[in-house]
Amino acid sequence: YHARVLQKEGNHWLETGEEVAIKEVSLDTIRMSRGRTSEDFVKEIEALQYVSDWHHKASETDGRSGRSSSVESHVLMADVIMSDRTNLYFAMPYCAEGDLCQRVASTDRYRMTEDEARFWFRQILKGLESLQLMR
Repeated sequence: YHARVLQKEGNHWLETGEEVAIKEVSLDTIRMSRGRTSEDFVKEIEALQYVSDWHHKASETDGRSGRSSSVESHVLMADVIMSDRTNLYFAMPYCAEGDLCQRVASTDRYRMTEDEARFWFRQILKGLESLQLMR
């Protein structure tokens, strides 16, 4: 899903113009798949919260020191995690170009140039470096 962010100001809601991707997961699916699939949703939620908390703390530290924020993690975070009685929802930054894995998997229709591959490889390495710094 895809949505626009609203921010409350006084008694009104204003559209911020920011776009987010919404990942919806059924709570029944989470309960039934616990420990049986390669995708563990509980661990995913914990990891997303950990990365988001680390990123926000690092941003606050840069802000207090007067330096411009050097926190560019190259790792997508869940800005908001919500639930209702049946589903869990993750609000994450919207990536207009889509999923990198799907682009790579569709090599029959589309091949990356060497420059594009280098760009994406650097992004992945920067993300891995950020994750290593979080430990």
